[in-house]
Amino acid sequence: MPAFATLRMLGIGLVLIGTASAAAAPLGWQTYSFPDDGFAIDLPGAPAVSKETVELPVITHRQYQVDVGIGVYLISAKRYMPDARLDLWNEDSMVELANAMRGECQMRDAKPATFTGALAYEMVLDRCPGGTVMKVRMYVVRDRVYQLVAAGVTGVETRSETQKFHDSFKLIPVRQPPEPAQTSVDEDDDKPQEGRRSRAERRHHQGRVRKRARHRRDRDRDSWIMPALPPVAV
Repeated sequence: MPAFATLRMLGIGLVLIGTASAAAAPLGWQTYSFPDDGFAIDLPGAPAVSKETVELPVITHRQYQVDVGIGVYLISAKRYMPDARLDLWNEDSMVELANAMRGECQMRDAKPATFTGALAYEMVLDRCPGGTVMKVRMYVVRDRVYQLVAAGVTGVETRSETQKFHDSFKLIPVRQPPEPAQTSVDEDDDKPQEGRRSRAERRHHQGRVRKRARHRRDRDRDSWIMPALPPVAV
């Protein structure tokens, strides 16, 4: 499937929440790890985490957001089904992803970024509705798409905190959901079979017992109805 058609199918988008009315947060930068989505990043405070509504081929979509004054740091993490074939994406795919994401904003300074083991792309979106400016980096890693956004007023794209935010992103092992306990399922499957076999065996045994009983009863009945005759004198 061509990259553009794939992007249309994925319907990639990102929603920013109330950047202009965000309350100030303490600037105590530290590293936060999110094994459910397989990444760690430096943020100026603990993020609010939201689970977004998904449609196939998206399996999960979480957003991590920290509001700071009239700005926001946001990470969008989406996991896709294997059918999405993110492994076939290339630099052209990333350009189309960027175009799909920019919406009504104007894009500038768009270029591939360097990130080991992933496709990466960065850009600045400005003249967005409401005057918001966004410095964006995007990564495609295996079955996941990450979008990192530092949004605020003009100049946010050159702030040292924005650089720190983007540069601190790193991959960590993904925490896999627990596998269902197969042993209990197998045991449950076996129990009815064992029960059926034991009942069948019991029925077979009882049938044999009843057959022998009928045979004895018939034999006894015949001996009563037709007693042995005395020998005939000759």
